[in-house]
Amino acid sequence: MRNFHVVIGGGGFGGLTAAKRLGKEIRNRKLPCKLTLIDKENHHLFQPLLYQVATAGLAATDIAVPIRSELNRFEQIDVRMETIERIDLEQKILFSSKGSLSYDFLILSLGMRVNYFGHDEWSSFCLGLKTLGDGRLIRNAILNAFEQAEIEKDPKEQQKYLTFVIVGGGPTGVELAGALAELSKKSLKKDFRNIDPKKSRIVLIEAAPRILLPYTERLSMQARRCLEKMGVEIILSRPVEKIEKGKIIFKGGMIEASTILWAAGVCAVQLPGLDVPKEKDGRIKVLEDLTIPGHPEVFVIGDMASLPGVPAVAPAAIQMGKYVAYEITRRIAFQSGLSLDRDVSKPTAFHYLDKGMMTTLGRGKALVQFRNFGFNGFIAWIVWLLIHIITLISFRNRLSVLIQWAWAYLRFQPGARLLSK
Repeated sequence: MRNFHVVIGGGGFGGLTAAKRLGKEIRNRKLPCKLTLIDKENHHLFQPLLYQVATAGLAATDIAVPIRSELNRFEQIDVRMETIERIDLEQKILFSSKGSLSYDFLILSLGMRVNYFGHDEWSSFCLGLKTLGDGRLIRNAILNAFEQAEIEKDPKEQQKYLTFVIVGGGPTGVELAGALAELSKKSLKKDFRNIDPKKSRIVLIEAAPRILLPYTERLSMQARRCLEKMGVEIILSRPVEKIEKGKIIFKGGMIEASTILWAAGVCAVQLPGLDVPKEKDGRIKVLEDLTIPGHPEVFVIGDMASLPGVPAVAPAAIQMGKYVAYEITRRIAFQSGLSLDRDVSKPTAFHYLDKGMMTTLGRGKALVQFRNFGFNGFIAWIVWLLIHIITLISFRNRLSVLIQWAWAYLRFQPGARLLSK
C-alpha cells in the first residue's frame, strides 16, 4: 500500500488547525500517511493579542505555545524548525534551509509580512508588528522612551521621547493607540518624578478619510470619538511621504518622535517557484477548493490565500485549515482503497462562515460588527474578552491572560512592563 506524505508550511492558525485535524484522521482511520509541519519559529502565535505584548499588557509566553507541545500526541506528525526557501511544483519538492522534502499533498500557510509599500528603507526608522520579536522590540522602545525622557534635560528632546506616532488606522493601529493611551495616562502616571506620562502625545495617522474602514461608518466615528476622548490625536487623509530617524513627514505636516510604529499594511510572504496568479499584495488567487491552478495537490490557506468574500482574519484561516484537512483525508482514503467515495475527483467548494469582526479600544471599550449589525461599549468589550479567552490555544494561556486582564482592569497595572535586551 502506498504511503502518502503531507507537508504543511507554516504553524499559524490555518497550518496548526490542519495539522491537528489531519493527525486525528490519520490516527483514527489508520491512514497510510505521515505529516511534516515546517515553520521558521518553534511556536504558534496568537496574533490578535500581539499588540498587548507590544504595549506591556501581556507577556510573550501568554500568547504563544510551542508547536511541538500542541502536536506531540500525534506520532505520525514530524515538526521541523526551518525556513522554507523555494518550491518545485512539477517535481513536488519543497526546499528549506536544511534540505528538501517531497510531498504528495502540500498545504501552504506562510502568512503575511509588514508592507512598507515600496519604501523598505523606512523599516530602519519605525517598527512594524507581525512577530513575537516585533512585539518585544516595540515594548522595549516604548518603555525605553519614558526612561530616556525621565533623564533628559532638554525640554524639546524630552517631548520628542514622549511623542508616539502610529501609522495606519486599521484594527492593529487603533488597538495600539488605545493601549498606548492607557499605558501612558493611567498605568505610568505615578511612576516617574521628572516627567508626567499623562502629557505624552499619541498620534494616529491614517491616509484614508476615516479609521477602521472595514467597519460601518457609525462604528468608525464612535471609535474615533472614543480614542480622542482618551487623548489620542487622529490625523486623517494624510498619507505618509517620508520617515527619517526621529521624524515622520506626511502630507501637510511633520512630527518629531522617538517612537514611530507602522501598522499601515501587510503583504503575503513570497515563495520562489510559486508562479501562479497573485493579487497586488502578493496573496495567491486560489480556486474554490483552495488549490492553485493546475496543481490539485497544493493548497494555500490563511492570510496567504485570496478568495472573493473571505477576509484575511484568524477565523477564516481556522475554517480553511479544517476544510483542507477534510479534503486531503477524503483523497488519501479513496486512493488507499479505504473509502468508496467516488466524488473525490469533484472536491466541494470552500464556504466561509462569517463570524463578524471585533476591535478593542481599551479598558471596557470595544467594537463588535456582524455583517450590517454592530454595537460598541462595555458589552462589546465583554464579548471581545470572552471570545479571545476561549480562542487561546491552551488552558495555561487562558488562565494566565484572564488573571493579567483582571488585575489590569482593577488596578490599571499591566504586568509585563520589563525592559529586556
